Amino acid sequence: MIEGKAVKFFIIVMFLNFVLIFTLHISTEAKPVTHKDPLVTLSYIDKRLAEMNKYIDSKLVEQSRVTSNSSNLISGSYVFKILNVPAGTMIYFADSAECIVRAGKLLVIASKSGGLVDLSDGTDLSDGVRVPNNHLILNPYNDGRGMVVMEDAWVMIRGEFSTVTN
Repeated sequence: MIEGKAVKFFIIVMFLNFVLIFTLHISTEAKPVTHKDPLVTLSYIDKRLAEMNKYIDSKLVEQSRVTSNSSNLISGSYVFKILNVPAGTMIYFADSAECIVRAGKLLVIASKSGGLVDLSDGTDLSDGVRVPNNHLILNPYNDGRGMVVMEDAWVMIRGEFSTVTN
């Protein structure tokens, strides 16, 4: 009887050893941060955060380069310049220049292609038409379009332009 119990005990011990060895083999095979690891580990989170920080930093550096290279555009193209223009002066606009007449009397100088666009009313201002005050005026092309100042005027201009005084 003792022999039978010893054999059963030996079989049970061998089975438990097999289970223990198999379990250890499985647990050492699953490396952290792999598809075999069912849990999100701290090392995985740290790795992902480091990658995100690196990506964000690179984008910020890239954005700062773009901003520093276009600083003259921000001060020139995106900001209205306020001018006191004397009578007899002609203002010629470049492509996409915008203008708001705050005070004074100005007339449109049109080209063969057309006049200036009154964005406030949605109309085209042809040659010799008075420019209404406090309306946003757009020059679509750099083809000689502009305004002639009949009375001293205050004008706000955004974009490139040139003036000729008589």
